[in-house]
Amino acid sequence: MSTFAENINQICKLKGTKLTTLVKGCGYSSSKTTAINRGSIPSEKQLIKFAEKLNCSVKDFFADTTSERNDYYSNEEKLLVEGYRNMPNSHKHKLLAYFYELLELEKE
Repeated sequence: MSTFAENINQICKLKGTKLTTLVKGCGYSSSKTTAINRGSIPSEKQLIKFAEKLNCSVKDFFADTTSERNDYYSNEEKLLVEGYRNMPNSHKHKLLAYFYELLELEKE
């Protein structure tokens, strides 16, 4: 069974960040990172902030297995990431420009 610290660190890694960056980005000091890595479980309010920042569910922090966390991404999301990683930079820039354009359209 995975610990909370192992899970949150793994989720951070999957999301391309580090626990310290997450903690500081939520307005807490780096001592919170040390406390988590030593076994402390953050408050409900802090857990919610972390989940929002990582775009995941609080329950993901308490998943029993790695496979449960890996199922977080849909097949479409995995395909998009894999395709993006294999694109030449010129295509990546075009895709991102189109992506930002779509986000703006959603705001209207």
